[in-house]
Amino acid sequence: LKLVLETDAADPPKSDLYHLRATDLVINDKRANYPFGYVVSNVQYEKNGSKLGNSATGALIFEVRDRYKGDIARGLMYFAVCYNNPSSFLNQQETAMRQWSNFDTVSAEEAARNTAIAQWQKRRNPFIDHPEFLERIYSISGKADFPAIADPTFADTLLFFAGSENTLELPVLLGNR
Repeated sequence: LKLVLETDAADPPKSDLYHLRATDLVINDKRANYPFGYVVSNVQYEKNGSKLGNSATGALIFEVRDRYKGDIARGLMYFAVCYNNPSSFLNQQETAMRQWSNFDTVSAEEAARNTAIAQWQKRRNPFIDHPEFLERIYSISGKADFPAIADPTFADTLLFFAGSENTLELPVLLGNR
């Protein structure tokens, strides 16, 4: 069996491997094009931990099983950043994707997949290499529940950056949230 991958130069998002995944045919059919999130009621389909049902707001959504939550989240975040959140698809999913990424951390399998894809596409998914980057991005989708401007916190200590001769030493108070 030989797998041949071709990229679509006219529409690169369709051929970007970071958001394409092999999946069970029935589960993929049930997922359709519903957004991802947490199913809390009215479960219409469930298999191996994946389910289709309603979110807390009543929207019909799909929840993947726990083992793949972070993988899916990091793939979608990469896609949204790389392609400027096409069709605003991340808007109603961003909160859940951030939670999923924290819940299901990067596995050795996901890191190896990142390396294999990078060999083909010549770029890596930074959310796999550095999941902490998500903490530094206040909002990808522009949703109101993420601050648009950082609310810095400050340390009690001063850092001194010393220069060469004839330069001043200035104390600088740095902070990051």
